[in-house]
Amino acid sequence: MPPDLAELAGGTAHLQLAGYYGMVKRLDECLGRLQDALRSLPGLEENTILMQTCDHGSHFKTRNGEYKRSCHEASIRIPTAFCGGAFEGGGRLSAPITLLDFAPSLLDACAIPVPEAMQGRSVLPLMTPRRHGDALLDWPTESFVQISEAQIGRCGKPKHYR
Repeated sequence: MPPDLAELAGGTAHLQLAGYYGMVKRLDECLGRLQDALRSLPGLEENTILMQTCDHGSHFKTRNGEYKRSCHEASIRIPTAFCGGAFEGGGRLSAPITLLDFAPSLLDACAIPVPEAMQGRSVLPLMTPRRHGDALLDWPTESFVQISEAQIGRCGKPKHYR
């Protein structure tokens, strides 16, 4: 049980978390099947980047009567996986990454210049610190998130989020 859900009474986490994790496991298995298919087709694995993501997490009605509309870790964190190309070796980033960072990251991984007018930043410097120095020193510590159709919130980690 994630710590931010475990400390709260109520909600549906105790009833639904196992099913939620089961779905995450199934998505991981499907990503593995895609990777296996790419390996079986000559030349595709080396020239393909896969990205798997979703639109939100869930706080299982522990904050209000809904599943995601709050500015808490469980609902604003989105599971995302990149693999292939420059995205190798696994790992987890704790820096606040936004959806705006996905397109520049994919362009950068394909060695395509990121247009100056494009919002967001490539996450590659965070993933390859030996080649880019300490990219975290220049990375934002907060971001804006859309909580609902009508509300926006500012979320972030303390400066020591490494």
